[in-house]
Amino acid sequence: MEWVRPSELVARHTAFLAGRGIDLHTELHRRTLTATTTGVRKVGSAMRRLPPLSAFGRSRPAPSGPTRSSAGLS
Repeated sequence: MEWVRPSELVARHTAFLAGRGIDLHTELHRRTLTATTTGVRKVGSAMRRLPPLSAFGRSRPAPSGPTRSSAGLS
């Protein structure tokens, strides 16, 4: 049996619970990172299996990003 001041009881249990919370946060981060990495790898491997754009009659990719017409600009 160990004698502990009443004021130290709260600090002891709070530190234990905080440690469990940190462990939970670390585990959730690890799982999220693993799931994201796995998804990115699957998408990358699926893209590598696709035929080239020339198979669909396009020699190069279309320009990306929004475009505006020149109407009204003179």
